[in-house]
Amino acid sequence: MADHFWIASRRPYEIEYCEGILLQNGVNIARGDEIYGDYTRYPYVAATYPPAYPAILSLGMKAFGVSFAFRRAASLAVTLGIGPFI
Repeated sequence: MADHFWIASRRPYEIEYCEGILLQNGVNIARGDEIYGDYTRYPYVAATYPPAYPAILSLGMKAFGVSFAFRRAASLAVTLGIGPFI
């Protein structure tokens, strides 16, 4: 897992489809916009995560800028934090 995180954290582009949506949700929250828009209008993007995770991403974006690196680091931190409870 560590080697995958190292490789992924250095790649500045989207690795999977959901990453871009989560990044945009974080940007929307940071700007004060909504993340659950009208799915019958363009752009047809559905926010599939509850608002807590994009809110955490928005805080990181305010501190470190918009990038996939913080999103991936936050995912790793949450994964390692929840691991002992599984």
